[in-house]
Amino acid sequence: MREEGEDWELPDLSFMGDLKRLKARAEAELRATPNPDKPPSRLDGVDRSGSVQVTVDLDGKVQHVEILDDWTEHLSSEELPKSIFQAYMIAARNATRVNSLANFAAEAAEPTRLQVRCDRGGDQPCRRATAAHRRVGIRRP
Repeated sequence: MREEGEDWELPDLSFMGDLKRLKARAEAELRATPNPDKPPSRLDGVDRSGSVQVTVDLDGKVQHVEILDDWTEHLSSEELPKSIFQAYMIAARNATRVNSLANFAAEAAEPTRLQVRCDRGGDQPCRRATAAHRRVGIRRP
């Protein structure tokens, strides 16, 4: 719990890289993904041993867990819960990635306010907005 007078600090997100690189990576992944606007309804994750597979829906809710009959040849009984969790985390990460790509694709397909303003012939506001967007690295289509 926060003590009175204690300052709040935002976490350092510099490990993620700069905005231009992140956007370029997202655009490259979007181009490489077939039908990003129509993601699959279920996603899988498999643990490192290959003994456990977890299937989740797009919200990350578990739909199915499959454990191979010979899991004891690859895992100890103490390792099984960790393997189930590992498979779940991989499946949940896949669901988050697919959702993010679908959202990115939808946003890329929608006209922005800047595009709408420019299309209506408001040249002066368009130039000002374009200059502001250039400062933050947004390109006008």
